[in-house]
Amino acid sequence: MKLRNLIFALFLAIGAIGFTACTGDDGGAGPAGPAGPAGPAGEDGADAGDVESHYSFLTSWGKASGTIACDDPLLTEEGVFPGPELEALAASTNAVRFAAADGTAANANGYVEVACGNAVFDMPSNPDFNGDGAGDLTGLTGTDDAPTWVFVKTHRGGDAAAVPQEGGRAAATGAAGVSITEQKSFTAGHFFADMDTRGGSDEAIERGLLYHECGIGTAPSALRGEWRAVNIVNTTQNTVLSSNGLEIPLVNTVVTKTTDKVCLRLDSLPGAVKCYVREQTTLPDTVEPGSVASQAMASDTEKMIIYGDGSSPMVVVMPHANPMGTTNAGKVGPAAATADEQFIGTANDFAGGKLCNLFTESAPANPQQ
Repeated sequence: MKLRNLIFALFLAIGAIGFTACTGDDGGAGPAGPAGPAGPAGEDGADAGDVESHYSFLTSWGKASGTIACDDPLLTEEGVFPGPELEALAASTNAVRFAAADGTAANANGYVEVACGNAVFDMPSNPDFNGDGAGDLTGLTGTDDAPTWVFVKTHRGGDAAAVPQEGGRAAATGAAGVSITEQKSFTAGHFFADMDTRGGSDEAIERGLLYHECGIGTAPSALRGEWRAVNIVNTTQNTVLSSNGLEIPLVNTVVTKTTDKVCLRLDSLPGAVKCYVREQTTLPDTVEPGSVASQAMASDTEKMIIYGDGSSPMVVVMPHANPMGTTNAGKVGPAAATADEQFIGTANDFAGGKLCNLFTESAPANPQQ
């Protein structure tokens, strides 16, 4: 072997010995050498939670821009439902709660199915409440071809009777006063649905992308969360003070303002409480001149709103109600004159098809239907 080749082989052997020693595989590492000079500063790294992405369906869930990062309050905080703390239904009512309320039966605590006549939803799986691996709800009627949302009731609250409010007592015998009463009723519970991922809605795809990026809530296509329904009846009426000190209600003076809400808080968007709201003012067929009824105006309006802190709505969102002067003014679709779902009491109190607008993100046709 030539001298040049021997020298080259010797360098290879020395390099191999040095490389093995550096790995620490054959013994402890030697003392650290002196630090070398600092290299140039690298670019600032971005926290993954600060990286924003755009999801257009969020424009109606509290993010007008549709752009959100994983550390956004919409994903990290918990929106507050309107109303007081509610009382949990007794465990002894579970059998009743898990039986469907058909909208006319006396089972006010039965779960509610709401059908949406569009391609947005599939039928959700029957939820397992007791952990035995089987669904607990009996009598589910929905299918993938005719899907429903499921609202299971867990809490109730409110006033047993109308509560007097600040009015205007008559100043003298024979003089007119004003009586005001208000009654509030609440129900609340769990919400279950499943979004169609076969092209029925861009929202289903976007929800999947958001979950992939941030991992908040239930994995799509399932929707899970909590709900609360509210019914408020405010009655204003003129009275007259009798000679024995009693305030006697006057006929043809009653103004009744009724507010109905169904609000959702999804575990995938916990910072938003999104509500369907219907507000109605009704007057007597014959109105007494000069009474409170003569100064009021009958109305019936609907809207979709987002609550932030639980006290006042953050924003009115799509779908917008039809404008005044058009067919079904003040209403969102579909057209429905009567309620067909039983949320609060033993009678139908909500038009279920209206609630579908909570996931229908476009303005209605004008005029409607």
